[in-house]
Amino acid sequence: MQLGTSYLPLAIRLRILTEEYWLMDRTILKTIKQAKRLIIIVIGFTVLLMGIAMIVLPGPAVLVIPLGLGILASELVWARRILHKIKSRFLKQESTREK
Repeated sequence: MQLGTSYLPLAIRLRILTEEYWLMDRTILKTIKQAKRLIIIVIGFTVLLMGIAMIVLPGPAVLVIPLGLGILASELVWARRILHKIKSRFLKQESTREK
């Protein structure tokens, strides 16, 4: 409660408290969303970098790189574009292979 509001009627004081808690809730929710987004981005970049490393190291780079891009695409537009290009090229190759 704000200082100097003790002279106000109870209904107004409760409304002020409610507005203050509502603003705090919005701030907390925004912070939680930002933390979630940061965690997803860190995991996506980690998987993507592991996939890039698997190009020269033994491992399924062909599967891991799109997986990392898919994780990043849930939060980042540029990753979504790259993933879409990879999908369209893959589907184009599949359609020419069937002919």
